[in-house]
Amino acid sequence: MGRVVAGFLIAPLAVAFLFALATLAPDQVFFIALFAYPLTLLCAVPLFFAFKRFGWLECRQTVTAGLVIAALFAWFFLRGANPYHVEIYGVSEACMYLATGGGIALVFWFIAIFRNERFPDVSPAFPGEWVAIVVLLMAVSLYTGYASKTVPVNGQILALTQSLVAKPTAVVRLDPGGIIHARLMCYVSFAPGDKVSLYHRPARPFFPEHYWIGDKISDPKKFDADAYLADATKCLDESLNEK
Repeated sequence: MGRVVAGFLIAPLAVAFLFALATLAPDQVFFIALFAYPLTLLCAVPLFFAFKRFGWLECRQTVTAGLVIAALFAWFFLRGANPYHVEIYGVSEACMYLATGGGIALVFWFIAIFRNERFPDVSPAFPGEWVAIVVLLMAVSLYTGYASKTVPVNGQILALTQSLVAKPTAVVRLDPGGIIHARLMCYVSFAPGDKVSLYHRPARPFFPEHYWIGDKISDPKKFDADAYLADATKCLDESLNEK
């Protein structure tokens, strides 16, 4: 069972490193491992022994199980997440969870089961179609992550409007120039004239351009040097007169 143990230990970390290299984001290693190892212990290990008992250890069955676990996790995670966050990043995060689950299952299968003499009933043929499916899922995940990236921009609310799908929106004049419609957070109170920060998602294939209002910008009180000097002089004169 040495290969099986190695599969459970190595597969989540290997996929985490792969995503980190592909996205040039080292923090992905910690983020993926943080969720992958507990799910492996709680779900994948019991499923492995159940599948072993029923003889369901082919690549298609293993990868399908990984995708189902990932889909359930994505559903629970996004269901409890902030709806505003889901609207902006939900598609990319769901794709990432599916690609991660399928990738971990595939790497585990190659390490633990493929051409392992302990599992003689498993086909020794290379599962090219399932490798292609997982690679495609990872490519889709990387693209949706790229396409969902937002850039910060500031602006001022001109008017509050209501869209046909009952999502609150506002007309905003952007600081760089231009007037756009932006989605409002339903749990923050806004009014015309408010200076706000926005998330801007540029237009990319399958992802239209969109703006979301993040929060109000409190305008700091401007420092009035003349008024400060006048107040200081007045205080000094009063202090001298008292003496």
